[in-house]
Amino acid sequence: MSIFTHVSVGTNDLDQARAFYDNVLATLGYKRITDLGECY
Repeated sequence: MSIFTHVSVGTNDLDQARAFYDNVLATLGYKRITDLGECY
């Protein structure tokens, strides 16, 4: 059995990506718990 423990996705527009993934997480019943700004 395989599982994902981490996924990394790049973007050129952090604000748009945050909004998109916040909506995806909310649909799944989750929320973002931290924001590292522009740090990786």
